[in-house]
Amino acid sequence: MQICFFIFQFIMPYHSHILNSSTHSHIIGRTDPITGDIVKENDKVVFCATCKSCFLEGSWKYMNGVHCEQNQTLENVPVLPSKLVAKNRTNKLLYEFSNNEFAGYLGFASALFSFGIIFPNLKDILYDLTMLFVSVLSVFIGFVVFNIASNHKFKNILGKTNSDIYLFRNRIEIEMTTFYLEEINQIKFQRQYSIKNHSSNSSLLIYFKDGNFIKKELKIRSVKETKKFLIGLEKISPFVEVFFYSENRDEFQTMLDIEYNSTGNIQVGEPWQLF
Repeated sequence: MQICFFIFQFIMPYHSHILNSSTHSHIIGRTDPITGDIVKENDKVVFCATCKSCFLEGSWKYMNGVHCEQNQTLENVPVLPSKLVAKNRTNKLLYEFSNNEFAGYLGFASALFSFGIIFPNLKDILYDLTMLFVSVLSVFIGFVVFNIASNHKFKNILGKTNSDIYLFRNRIEIEMTTFYLEEINQIKFQRQYSIKNHSSNSSLLIYFKDGNFIKKELKIRSVKETKKFLIGLEKISPFVEVFFYSENRDEFQTMLDIEYNSTGNIQVGEPWQLF
């Protein structure tokens, strides 16, 4: 009986599909659950009829054509969700890295300006009360302006996003240039320690499928801020390979934790040294 069942599995036909970028761009870039390979254009894939998971044909054969305790496959490639839903998902900001220097300068300038405008008009009021009121109001105005200036849309209007990095589900915006994940082969975050200078430097490297790459130096100092950035990269790891490397002991442990809990395509390099 078991022999007949296995023979039935092997001869059971299944639906396979050859991917092309014009109609299957929402599938290309996924990760095969069995091999961990990135699904690419012209790959032949099979979709489980129950969970809609995408498998390379070789993986489907490796599983003897059975997944979710059944052997049915989708006759057609799953369609992209409605344009509105897809737009909302891809436009979701996963992480924003900004040095906020411009916002800080603007907030400080606004506080000084407010102080200069308000103080002459209150010169006849009790001096101590005036100073207290002006100080509190100036700090409040500076705080409000700082938060407004830190807003992504506001900075786009002013063109002050040169040093910012934005991670979305389908792209990365860096130095006011957009790079789509389908163009990228690997994204690498690294932190290296200089014994000579007794300091560490972090950077983001993006390797493209055409062989080119770019490198962006990051001014991330705290492990807490780095963790936010790494989690942002983890969220796009199902669509592009992500590589972590750090010679900071706490950061390295954080990377291992993220890799362990991730279902994406993440690799952590073994550090040459730890500090």
